Amino acid sequence: MSDWKSEEERSLGFPPLLLVVLTFGALMALHTLFASSSSSLFLFDLLTFSRWGAVASLLATLGILALVIGCDRVRRLASLALLGYSLGQGLWLLDQVNRQVSLEALPAMSLLLMLLFAFCLWHGRGVGRRRYAALGIVCMVAGALGFSILWTTEDAPRWRLILFESRPLGTVMVFTYGVIFWLFARQRSLNLRRLAPRVIKVGLIGTSLSMLVGFGGYHLYSLDLKQDLSTQLDTLSERIANWEERYRLGWSEWSLPLTQAGGSPEPTGPAARGEVLAYVWWQDRGALRWNPADGGGATSRLEEMLALHEVRSWLEQRQNEAMRWWIPGKGAALLEVNSFGAAGPRLVVLVDTTLWLEHMSEGLTANLSLLGLRPAEALDHGAREVWVERGRLAGVMRDDIALAGGTLLRVQASKPLSLKWVLLPALLLALGLFVTYQLMTWIALARLRREQAISLATREQEFHSLFGLHPVPMLQVRRSGLIGALNDSATEALGDSAGEAIARPFTEVASRLLGCGDAPDELMKHFDNVMTGRQRSVVFECSIADSTFRIRLQQVRVGAACVGLFASFADISLRQQEQARLSIMEHCLRESSNGVVIFDAQSRGCPVMYANAALCRMLDASASSVTGLLASELARTMCLDPVTEAEICHWMKTQQPGSVTALASQGGGGGRWYDLTLSPVHALREGVSHYIGIVDDVSQRKVQEEMLAHQATHDALTGLPNRTLLADRLEHDVALATRHRQGLAVLFIDLDAFKPINDSLGHEVGDRVLIQVAKRLSRGQRRSDTLARLGGDEFVLVLVDIGGKDKAIAVAERLLNQLREPCRVDGFQLQISASIGIALLDTGTTLSPQRLIQQADLAMYQAKQRGRNQYQLFTRTLDGVPGRHVTLRNALRIAMEQQRLQLFYQPQVDGEGRITGLEALIRWSHPEFGWVSPSEFIPLAEETGQIIDLGRWVMRRACYDAKRLWRSGLKPGRVAVNLSPLEFHRMDFLSSVCQTLDQTHLHAECLELEITEGMLLDDQERVARTLGALAARGVTTAIDDFGKGYSSFDYLKSLPIDKIKIDRGFVAQCLDSERDIAVCRSVITLAQELGLEALAEGVETPHQCAALKDLGCTTFQGYLFSRPVPFRELAGLLRRPHLAPQQEVPMDRQDLIGAEARRR
Repeated sequence: MSDWKSEEERSLGFPPLLLVVLTFGALMALHTLFASSSSSLFLFDLLTFSRWGAVASLLATLGILALVIGCDRVRRLASLALLGYSLGQGLWLLDQVNRQVSLEALPAMSLLLMLLFAFCLWHGRGVGRRRYAALGIVCMVAGALGFSILWTTEDAPRWRLILFESRPLGTVMVFTYGVIFWLFARQRSLNLRRLAPRVIKVGLIGTSLSMLVGFGGYHLYSLDLKQDLSTQLDTLSERIANWEERYRLGWSEWSLPLTQAGGSPEPTGPAARGEVLAYVWWQDRGALRWNPADGGGATSRLEEMLALHEVRSWLEQRQNEAMRWWIPGKGAALLEVNSFGAAGPRLVVLVDTTLWLEHMSEGLTANLSLLGLRPAEALDHGAREVWVERGRLAGVMRDDIALAGGTLLRVQASKPLSLKWVLLPALLLALGLFVTYQLMTWIALARLRREQAISLATREQEFHSLFGLHPVPMLQVRRSGLIGALNDSATEALGDSAGEAIARPFTEVASRLLGCGDAPDELMKHFDNVMTGRQRSVVFECSIADSTFRIRLQQVRVGAACVGLFASFADISLRQQEQARLSIMEHCLRESSNGVVIFDAQSRGCPVMYANAALCRMLDASASSVTGLLASELARTMCLDPVTEAEICHWMKTQQPGSVTALASQGGGGGRWYDLTLSPVHALREGVSHYIGIVDDVSQRKVQEEMLAHQATHDALTGLPNRTLLADRLEHDVALATRHRQGLAVLFIDLDAFKPINDSLGHEVGDRVLIQVAKRLSRGQRRSDTLARLGGDEFVLVLVDIGGKDKAIAVAERLLNQLREPCRVDGFQLQISASIGIALLDTGTTLSPQRLIQQADLAMYQAKQRGRNQYQLFTRTLDGVPGRHVTLRNALRIAMEQQRLQLFYQPQVDGEGRITGLEALIRWSHPEFGWVSPSEFIPLAEETGQIIDLGRWVMRRACYDAKRLWRSGLKPGRVAVNLSPLEFHRMDFLSSVCQTLDQTHLHAECLELEITEGMLLDDQERVARTLGALAARGVTTAIDDFGKGYSSFDYLKSLPIDKIKIDRGFVAQCLDSERDIAVCRSVITLAQELGLEALAEGVETPHQCAALKDLGCTTFQGYLFSRPVPFRELAGLLRRPHLAPQQEVPMDRQDLIGAEARRR
């Protein structure tokens, strides 16, 4: 912590320094621009930039400021401005190379530094710290080299003026910027925005006041120096004017006419001090007389000057002035004194200007020098302006003094700068800047210390909160091994002994927290390692009884010394259980056959967070490629249609669950079906946090559904529409024909003598015949017509928009002709015919679809009655024909569809009256005809083929009821179900029985199948295989109505038969007919010899039962013991210990039906 503080304090000094430097540079640049544009201010070149340098300083300041505060847009604009400005100045500098170098131009080194800084500034801090450090070093070297020419500018070589800065302040700022860049590169993080507003205010105000004091002193001294030099120049001007006046008067007073012999008098007065070197009297034709003042040398010099063309031209230009000057250079001058008018001789005097100026400036403190006045020597400054003389610290002022004759004499007055006034403002400026920097640093440091104090107090409170409120029991252990403090969780865990834990040994308190007698050895080993410094921290798990603790020991150090440790004891037993459950859930998700995907509802677009292996297999993609996909992207990856994709997005937008079955298209026109389920996951107080999607590939199920849907509406054998689809289409066609007033015909087609083919050649041959018949009937069929198979050998053809009965009759005749062709099946050539009934829906009439079929059925029945192999058109006269046969046939179908059939059960008992089994008997209560005998509707079902569905329903219902009885604790024994020959001989009979047992979960030993003797004669090999498979499964077989038909001892011996049921006809006459009693005795004896069970059915009197018992019969069934009862009454019978024989009573209508209630 201390290292971090010191580092922060060390880095605290640079931001104030940077702010001071930037403020100083900006104010100096503004000061230069303002002072250079105002003639009322006096400044020294020592303390200003050049005008172009001031602009460059402002741009550099702006760029540095934007860099350190992180304003990228301003930084890039400043970079572009510096680049453009430096390029422009570079072009101007190239133009100055062949001319006199202007001291206002930026030097090449400064331009190079500006380009480098513009490059670094464009890239910001991303350019790297080393480049800023290199830039700073280059700037410092350039500044140091610039100091070498500060005082030799006047005599410096041309290349030095082009390369380096010539103004002191510019050189200083270049060096200072280098220091700033170098320090900036060493800063890890810097942002002036972190400076407190008070620090910034102090920096701006302090720097401004320091510059105001420093430069104010310089300006005051500049004003005083200007006043002093201006006064001395005024004095010099007065002295020169007085000298000229005395000189003119003196020559006028002592001059003699040139005609006098003996020469001219010696001049006195002004010339007596030695500044006059020689003189001559001059007329237009030349010199009259020479009078040297110092010998021949001056005269020769005068003669040379008078020989000059420009001097003669000057002399020839006679003026009216009494005195005039001609100054060819700085060393000497010619003075013309005109004392005799325009035509008289003139005195031309050679004056030593240096000596003359010394005489004139006697007593003055300024150093005066004569500059002359020539157009080529234009002054850098205006008249009476003060500047610092380059090469030495001196103030300089120049002025033009008017001499006699209008000549202007340029004079320069210079005075050395006062060291006191040079250093004092500089010291005040430096002191002000230093005080400002220190004050800023102190304020920033005080603020930092205050923040650190607050942070330290906050951290201390946070530590106490973390320690005290931590949910895990924690102990603070001193170096001595005693407890120093414990948190609330530890106090709660220790209970009443918590107050005694302070200052107790660690081992004692730890053992209490762990709930064990002694602290574990592993804990004490790690405790010693941490305390001795071999380990600074350690985390390990410790199992105590049924609990598992995660113990953490963390060393506490002050400096380099260990003063104790913190110990935490977290009971992770529940967490481990949760992790185990979570692992199981993850494993289940990973191994699930359904695709599982989890979306992040908190992120935009709901990206995928998790996808299990099943989903990846569906998409043929890896988990990494699926993770991160948005919900819409996943939908497109699955090739879902846009509607499904929009529906999924709508569920997510409304945060509602939803499910849909969608087709995912694939190449080649194929696709797969998916069940998609989306459910929102609600987080506690956060709304919906995730969505979980379940993707189930239901392609196989869809295929099966489509197959089942096709099977539900189509005949399994021929593929034609079945009764259900026919009813739907016929209803639609009738409505359409009625709406458009069109004709419609229904042809009911029934094959003649088809049952003998089935019975004699087998059902396989019959099925193939039906397939060929369906193909023949389909020939020539229009797409708008419907051909359906109702069942068995019955077909219906619906002709729409038929136009009239003639066309319907033509179709019927065509069908009869097609059916007359022989059918060739398995080597057999079979002749087939059919009877067709025609019902018409004429234009303008209204009939229901069911009525049309009934009419066609009646017409077909009438055609059969008239000899078959013909058609019959329905007429009104056929309404009177008895239609019970047709009505029952249609009503049976409706009863099967609406489940109006019932199962009754008649008990089978032993000699003591105990129930040993049940026989399932089917009952049908018709709403019009009442109870219909099975002997009447069973043949109808066999004739129409409905017997297959009827038989399956009876077996499934009987097995289900038997399972319910066994589950209720009742023991009904075996439940016997009668079989039809059509049902028994079907290819799928065996699999249908097994499937029924599996679906109802009934043991096969509880099911018995009753067959007739005639069923055993057809394809005995196949019958043997079927009965053998049933016996292997555990299903028993009984022969019903034994002795009534063709009986053979061979099948009794070879086939797995378990029971023989004596026909009720023999039982009813066993008391009156010796032959019947002999048959009963023979059957019973035969059963006993073959090890079969003999059951007498139709036992209705006690005498019959007694006679059969005497013959050895052991099992009975009949009204003597119980009538057939519905399932709801069966439980009461089964709860009786035995069924006592009843008294003989006359049988009512229902009893008579019950006597025939067995399926053949």
